[in-house]
Amino acid sequence: MSHATLDAPGPIAQTVPKNTCTLDADAAPTRAPILVVEDSPMQSMIIQDSLGAAGFDTRAADSLSQAREWLADHTPELIVLDYRLPDGEGVDLIDWLEADNRKIPFVVTTARGSEQIAVDMMKRGALDYLIKDAGLAVNLADTVHRVVARLRSDQALKEARRSLREAEQRTRQVIEAAPEAFVSVDEQGLIVHWNAAAAQIFGYEDHEILGQSILVLMPESGRPYASATLAGFPRSPTPADLTVRREALALHRDGREFPVELSAFPVRVGEHWNLSAFVHDITGRRQMETQLVQSEKMASLGVMAAGVAHEINNPIGFVSSNLSTLADYFATFTTLLDQYEALTVAAKRGDLEAVKQQHAAIQATRARDDVDYIRQDVGSLLSESTDGLHRVKEIVQNLRSFARLDEADIKEADINDCLETTLRVVWNELKYKAQVVKNLQPLPAIRCYPGQLNQVFVNLLVNAAQAIAERGIITLHTEATATHIVICVADTGAGIAPENLNRLFTPFFTTKGIGKGTGLGLSISYGIVQKHNGTIDVSSKLGQGTEFTIRLPIEGVRA
Repeated sequence: MSHATLDAPGPIAQTVPKNTCTLDADAAPTRAPILVVEDSPMQSMIIQDSLGAAGFDTRAADSLSQAREWLADHTPELIVLDYRLPDGEGVDLIDWLEADNRKIPFVVTTARGSEQIAVDMMKRGALDYLIKDAGLAVNLADTVHRVVARLRSDQALKEARRSLREAEQRTRQVIEAAPEAFVSVDEQGLIVHWNAAAAQIFGYEDHEILGQSILVLMPESGRPYASATLAGFPRSPTPADLTVRREALALHRDGREFPVELSAFPVRVGEHWNLSAFVHDITGRRQMETQLVQSEKMASLGVMAAGVAHEINNPIGFVSSNLSTLADYFATFTTLLDQYEALTVAAKRGDLEAVKQQHAAIQATRARDDVDYIRQDVGSLLSESTDGLHRVKEIVQNLRSFARLDEADIKEADINDCLETTLRVVWNELKYKAQVVKNLQPLPAIRCYPGQLNQVFVNLLVNAAQAIAERGIITLHTEATATHIVICVADTGAGIAPENLNRLFTPFFTTKGIGKGTGLGLSISYGIVQKHNGTIDVSSKLGQGTEFTIRLPIEGVRA
């Protein structure tokens, strides 16, 4: 094997061992080389051959000055350092590096070893200490392999930790800058982190909320469900209920409740789990939804206006007629009253002739106007008029209940009552087109938005009537299962083409003619049912009819 000679103070030489692949001078090595600082050419050759055979790239220096010259521009992975050199001790090179704030791992070799030197070198930071004996080549290769493996492992671990810290920092920065509120709690439900957006929507400063229970951000109505979720969370870190978007009510620092949409997800932190969530204040969206539903209600009322007017005109008509008749009866009774008063005056005067005349006049009036019939008819007229006015009052109350804005709040409601109220509102739209068959089974009251569900029922019932060309049947069916309330609205109308079924709930899609529909009714209905954590399905056959099936969870809408 041939070796390059080291002529001090020339540039550092590189030995190329046999069967060892080294990089060209102009190419950058994949790893930093090992610097061998050894003044004995023979020992340097042995060390480089041994390391080269083990697969390491080496550089060699025969003095401190030559080593410093190379180290000024390079950083090796490891230094194999002779304890004593012609221009100083090997430790002087370490002092020089440390003075420049450079810490490079090194092992020490020496021809004259002692325990004290070994202890001193290990205290100075040497990773190992070897004697230049017959076994140096083998021992050094093994030592360098072990040391380099540990160094590379430590470096990889440092890089991994650094990457993890950087990733955590980036994640934290993203979360802090996110427009969505972020809240994270530990397994005890205590808030361990939140961002500026969360502080803004909930109204708390960091020092007020960190370490507090997540329940302080929830109204009383939502705390039982949250407590139950947190109780099972550590044992079941990925329940399906945690990974879906859901709406809830949140509690502001000032005591004000507001609607939010949240997406919760588990995050492993060491041996424990945190439950984190992005929270979006949907107050504005709720207001827009309410306005949209209200607009649709008004549009529905506009469509039904003629029918409602007819429903009111019927009782108003016969009440008006009855009042006209009662006015005639009142005139007869007034005439009789005047005649009886004249009879009384004549009797008091003792004017027998006048008495006879008034009596005859009274009898003529009673016969002419059939007073006996009037006495019987007055009661009937008053009863009919009272019933008619009660009917008008009922129609107006139903309309007000249907149109009122305060029904946007969550309430306990019986779905059957909602259907009955809706039927009375739309009755004039139905009675000329269909026979309504009701099969309403007893239902438990559920927490819901009654006014919004009424709008869903109006849309389905009016659509059913409009789908019937002449005369058909509309069937209403309700029942309760173990988990849901089921509402079915079916008609015997024209049916829906198969290609249109998947588009029914798309905004602005309508199969009605121009000017006969906004295309928003079913879209709004779909959104309302989803808001109740329910489903709405449709089945239809052309020429046979259509059936809509709504399923609402019995547990109702969670606050």
